[in-house]
Amino acid sequence: MVAAGATDVELIGASEDAWILEDPEWVARVAGGRDGLGKALIADKEEGRVGGLELSYGKWKGEALPASVARLTALRELKMTNCRSLKSVAVLPASVTQIGKNAFEDCTSLASITIPESVTQIGEGAFLGCTSLASITLPESVTQIGEGAFLGCTSLASITLPESVTQIGRSAFEGCTSLASITIPASVTQIGAEAFKGCTSLSSITIPSATLVDPSAFGEHTQVTFMALELIGASEDAWILEDPEWVAGMEGGRDGLGKGVLTVDKEEGRVVGLELRGKKWKGEALPASVARLTALRELTMRDCKSLKSVADLPASVTQIGAHAFSGCTSLASITLPASVTQIGGYAFYGCALLASITLPESVTQIGVKAFFNCTSLASITLPASVTLIGEEAFRGCASLASITLPESVTLIGEHAFWGCASLASITLPASVTQIGGYAFFDCISLASITLPASVTQIGGYAFFNCISLASITLPASVTQIGGGAFQGCTSLASITLPASVTQIGKEAFKGCASLASITIPESVTLIGKEAFFDCASLASITLPESVTQIGVEAFYGCASLASITLPASVTQIGGYAFYGCTSLASITLPASVTQIGGYAFYGCASLATITLPASVTQIGGYAFKGCTSLASIMMPASVTQIGKEAFKGCTSLASITIPETVTQIGKEAFEGCASLSSITIPSATLVDPSAFSACTQVTRA
Repeated sequence: MVAAGATDVELIGASEDAWILEDPEWVARVAGGRDGLGKALIADKEEGRVGGLELSYGKWKGEALPASVARLTALRELKMTNCRSLKSVAVLPASVTQIGKNAFEDCTSLASITIPESVTQIGEGAFLGCTSLASITLPESVTQIGEGAFLGCTSLASITLPESVTQIGRSAFEGCTSLASITIPASVTQIGAEAFKGCTSLSSITIPSATLVDPSAFGEHTQVTFMALELIGASEDAWILEDPEWVAGMEGGRDGLGKGVLTVDKEEGRVVGLELRGKKWKGEALPASVARLTALRELTMRDCKSLKSVADLPASVTQIGAHAFSGCTSLASITLPASVTQIGGYAFYGCALLASITLPESVTQIGVKAFFNCTSLASITLPASVTLIGEEAFRGCASLASITLPESVTLIGEHAFWGCASLASITLPASVTQIGGYAFFDCISLASITLPASVTQIGGYAFFNCISLASITLPASVTQIGGGAFQGCTSLASITLPASVTQIGKEAFKGCASLASITIPESVTLIGKEAFFDCASLASITLPESVTQIGVEAFYGCASLASITLPASVTQIGGYAFYGCTSLASITLPASVTQIGGYAFYGCASLATITLPASVTQIGGYAFKGCTSLASIMMPASVTQIGKEAFKGCTSLASITIPETVTQIGKEAFEGCASLSSITIPSATLVDPSAFSACTQVTRA
């Protein structure tokens, strides 16, 4: 299906659904009448049948959707979001297989709807905010109730879930304050976070033993959470309910343990999860007796500001989950069991007092932002089992002075060590193939790094602002230097690029103020935008025959660059390419160059002479502006345009020949050329009136 329009109306008008365009029930109730209806219909392009109805936001004015909707037997999508007048929906055709995302959201008057047996899914936010909907029957075909499907249906008092339902999404019935009872069928395998949160009338509920229930699924609902206490009380974990350390450490004591804290295995009654985030835990230490919870799999203590230490966790814990200890700003020590294989994303995010941690040999992955902003973390040993260091894993670990990476690591994720200001050196193992973008961004103490022969790519801004990095050797395996890779490395005096490199990305060496020389290998075809921008010490550079393009601002501000020879392969000199190269006295342009970009040699005050090859057709605006030493220039017969201010302020320019091919001379092109004593302009050339301001000896051919 595609957007509705005249074509859709014509298609529908020629099909068996043509009746709808003239039906008085439909025409009268759609804003804009027949024309409005035409815009609401979405046609199946092959059959011309009505495949969709888009009646949202005031397009439908009626209180009921006509029963004749059942005649639209090709209908698949119906959307009536924010139809405040709609009170009822009759039987939909069997072609409808799902109540789509936000289909009836904010239909605040909707009191009844009949859902056909063909529907298998109630989509995300399908009936969100339908405050008049008091009851609904879901057919046996429905398998999934999406996130927020009935959120805020404050009048919904009862609903029957069929045996076909397997999943109840996050916040599915949140805020259904009138819901007094609901039966969860045995088919349900999962109940999402906050699914029944705020269901204040829900007096009792029975959950099937095999159902996985998110700890927050029932909010603070005591009649549900205390069922967990009864199960635990009959198991070998019953001791935790009376243990003085646990009871005293809990906000709310023994009762607090039941309020969304304990996740229980329904069959065994064992504690499999502890949810102690925020102010639920008041103690400074997690009791050593946690090791007795031998069925424990998940522990979350996010934002427990008072927590200082965690003793041995039981061997049943195989991962430190996402956000497990994030925001535990007082956490100084933790012992991880040998069973842990994964450190989840944000696991220790912002643990500012965590100075050291030992990862067991079993750990294979360190997740995204796992140790982000652990500002006291000075050292960490990664076991030989680790293969992946996730994005931003150690970002902002300002005290991290040393880290040893095992041979098993193959990838260093983006931003992995961003802002590790104390990291002075690091050796990458031979297994690493890729250094992610921003990996060592702002590691201001990093003076040396060894890259193994396995590295093929250095990501964008990988070593940005590593101001202490004086030298680096790139292995023969590197093919690409990402944009900004060494930008701002002000101490970098020399670097050898291997013959394998094909591209030097934009801003790759921008601001490398100490870089005095560099040899570009024969393999390089492109020098990116601002590649050597402001490399103030760069005195010489050799470009190989393979280079075809010099990017915009490539050598901008290279104040020490005295001469450069461009190879015969270069066809284009980008705008600002040699802008402000105040020492550039000579440059040889090959016969292949066709275009000199705007501002290309702007402010090259030492440039005394330049020969333009016969291939050049265009001299860009400001191309030689401010070249105060430029005394002469040979302009070939191929040139057709001289851009705006192209030679403005070339105070030493004494003579120039304008070839017959030049059709246009731009505004102020030769303004201020005080030494220009004579110039002859072809008769057919269009000259801007200001082109030769203050140049008195100008004549026409």
